[in-house]
Amino acid sequence: MILHSTLLKLVGANNNELFITGWPVVTYYSNQIWNVNSVVLFVPENEIEIFENNRIAIKNDNLLINWEGALYNKDKNEIVFDCN
Repeated sequence: MILHSTLLKLVGANNNELFITGWPVVTYYSNQIWNVNSVVLFVPENEIEIFENNRIAIKNDNLLINWEGALYNKDKNEIVFDCN
C-alpha cells in the first residue's frame, strides 16, 4: 500500500525527525500503520554526517533527517545506522 508517493514525515523522541518531500517514496504497512521497521535512503556520501556514532544527519533539497541511534556498519558503498 502506498500511503503517499512523494511525502514521508516521521518524528520521534530526542528531537528525532525525518522529512522527505518531492522525491518518490514507497511505503507499506503490515497490520499496523504506525510501526516503522526500516528506512532505506540513497544519497551521496557527502550529504551524510555521523556525530560521535550516535546521531545521523542528512540534508539536501528533498531530504532532512536528524536521528539518534548507533552506527552499525560503514563501508565504501553503504552505511547501516540503527535508529532508536
